Amino acid sequence: MTVLFCAGGCPRLISVSAVPGGNPVALADPENWAVNYMECATCRSSWCDRCYADLGSDSCPTCQQKFAQHYITEAAHRQSADLLAEAVMDRLRRHADTGDASIVLEPEALLEVRALLEQATSGYPFMVASYSAGMLHWVRYKALPPGEGGEDLAATLRHFAASERAAVRLIPDPDQRPKVPETIRLILERRAHE
Repeated sequence: MTVLFCAGGCPRLISVSAVPGGNPVALADPENWAVNYMECATCRSSWCDRCYADLGSDSCPTCQQKFAQHYITEAAHRQSADLLAEAVMDRLRRHADTGDASIVLEPEALLEVRALLEQATSGYPFMVASYSAGMLHWVRYKALPPGEGGEDLAATLRHFAASERAAVRLIPDPDQRPKVPETIRLILERRAHE
């Protein structure tokens, strides 16, 4: 379960659970846990449902910007991230099945992965999102003509490095962690020793 702190200063924690329907511990203890919250898309501060209701404003007190994201529930947040991750992985499967480079090179591919990364900001969803983004950019890099994939290669390395760091924290058994393509693993290992 991903846990966020309420920026409103209350002692309640915010549960962003991978459990379908919400984390039962959080659902059973509404005085100490919130499952509905507001997240500011600008500064990423999170407000429990009670503190958000008490604000009486549509501006985030942390960054003074208008809230750019609507009130969300834990289930909706999780479903959105899951659907986006599935869309990215489906795109990669279709490319693998057909060899059609346009599937990963079309602009919608980048929009999907950007939206996924915006939804999954921590914990296991972040690891999955970073891995999915790394894989999409890697496949794009290999599909582009030589010399044209520099941005995708840089994004590949950045996202796989983030996924690896998250996996080490979240999954104790190295054999259970998502597998990074061998070429990328070697580059990341070399960079870590520089």
